[in-house]
Amino acid sequence: MCPAVVTSIERVLVAVQSTDRAAERWRSLGFTLSEAGPWEGCTAADLDLSHGGIRLISPDGGTTIQNGFAGRVREHLARRGEGLTGWTWGRPHSETEDHGLIDPDLTPGALTMFETARVGRGPTTGMSRQRNRTTRVDHIVIATGEVDRVASAYARAFSLRPHGKEMKGRRFAFLKVGGPVIEITGPLEPAPHMAPALWGLALRSEDLEETVAVVRTAAVEVSDPKPAIQGGRIASLREPVSGVPLAWLESETP
Repeated sequence: MCPAVVTSIERVLVAVQSTDRAAERWRSLGFTLSEAGPWEGCTAADLDLSHGGIRLISPDGGTTIQNGFAGRVREHLARRGEGLTGWTWGRPHSETEDHGLIDPDLTPGALTMFETARVGRGPTTGMSRQRNRTTRVDHIVIATGEVDRVASAYARAFSLRPHGKEMKGRRFAFLKVGGPVIEITGPLEPAPHMAPALWGLALRSEDLEETVAVVRTAAVEVSDPKPAIQGGRIASLREPVSGVPLAWLESETP
């Protein structure tokens, strides 16, 4: 059982075959990413946002299935192809640092690790301004046949408080972790045969029309802004990018 209390989701992890090729694709959509560098046996490129960022990761050439986190990423790519694979949890800095993969039994549907939270990060601190006006990670979606069981697993392991709701014939559980939210969704009646899996990623935009316009310059199909069930408006990519179903919500009115 993991004793840590988490304070944030630091990086949403996206497994890709080639970090350089994937980063080029994300940049074409108006994102600013770091140059690729080593991380946990992978090659990684980071996209910094105000609350939560995104990390594109591909296992280094010599990595095998047995080599910890990078091996799990390689296994994910072999079984499911490119796409969301997990995230890193933020905790306040301490003298004892945690490394390595967290027991996947504690995080149904996701691979996760600890990462020291970026201290002092605010709306304009510690991030690069995104040309497509993206400001932060809003929520990560896990689809499962057993919403309550999966939500309870995260709640027990990481001292989170799930908030349940039923909407449009589906059951939801929301677990807020700093700014971002883990959204767990599934059928009203439990369906144990539906294993939990990461499904999609929603970001926030400070100017949704501008986001849509920038994305369309890359010849990528994105919907016109429309009402979202969360309130406000949403625009979604017609096809995933690096295997990630991606959507933007307009920023909340101050």
